[in-house]
Formats: sequence, C-alpha cells, structure tokens
Amino acid sequence: MKADYGWVILVVVIVVGLLGWPVLRPMFNSTSDKLTNKDQYERGKAVFYDGSVFTMGRTDHSCAACHAADFKPVEGKPITMPDYREGNPYPLQDLKTKYGNAMLSSDDRLYDAVYRCLVGPTRMITGGMGRDIQEMKDLEVYLRQEFK
Repeated sequence: MKADYGWVILVVVIVVGLLGWPVLRPMFNSTSDKLTNKDQYERGKAVFYDGSVFTMGRTDHSCAACHAADFKPVEGKPITMPDYREGNPYPLQDLKTKYGNAMLSSDDRLYDAVYRCLVGPTRMITGGMGRDIQEMKDLEVYLRQEFK
C-alpha cells in the first residue's frame, strides 16, 4: 500500500506560511507601499513639517520641530514645547533598530506613539487626533516609509 503524503506537505506549508508571514510581510509591503502610496507619503511629509495641522493653527508645534535636523522655526515665533531642543532633534532614523520593530510592527503601535507626541504635556499638547482622519493616515504612511 502506497502512502499519500500530500496532505502532510500541505499542512506543513500552511503552518510555515502562517508562522513566517510576520517576518516576510515587511519585504512585500516596503516595495508596494512606495508604489501605491506616493501621494499619501508626500501628504504625510507635509503634515510632519506643518505645525498648523494638529495644533489648531499654532505653527510652532510640529513633528519636525523635535524630530527633523532640517527644521527651521518661523522667525519671531519661539517654540514653546518643553521637549524641543533647538539644533538637537530626537532622530527617528532606524526605528526598527532602536525599538526592536515594536513601534512599526502594527498600525496600533505606531498610532499610539504618534498620539503620545500629540497629547504629551511636554510635547505638542494638541488634545490628540482620531486615527480615521486623513492627515493621521498620511502621517503614518510617511513615518513607516521614511524612518524604518
């Protein structure tokens, strides 16, 4: 009697696929995200640098103020965030290396990190933003692609 191992092979392929998907997914996403989200990336970059998006018109509070080396404050408008360090930003490069992929591992974790910056008493102090608004979605795309 001949044994049929086809079902065993199928089960092994499914299990390996399920267990390996979290590791393989970023390889597929990084290429497709750049192609499909170019406009969203550009809008997210604008949100990152624009101090008025999340701060109800205050131009002195932006993500770039604390996280971009090329940030230039508006002349005559001092930055009032206690965590702001002029000329000494908190860099976001290599987030995977610094945080063990935790911050970028899910949309929830990335949103939580951004939200903490938005509402922190020493940070932007905005009262927060819902994750369903387009600006937040665009910002998340920008952060994922720019600072991975």
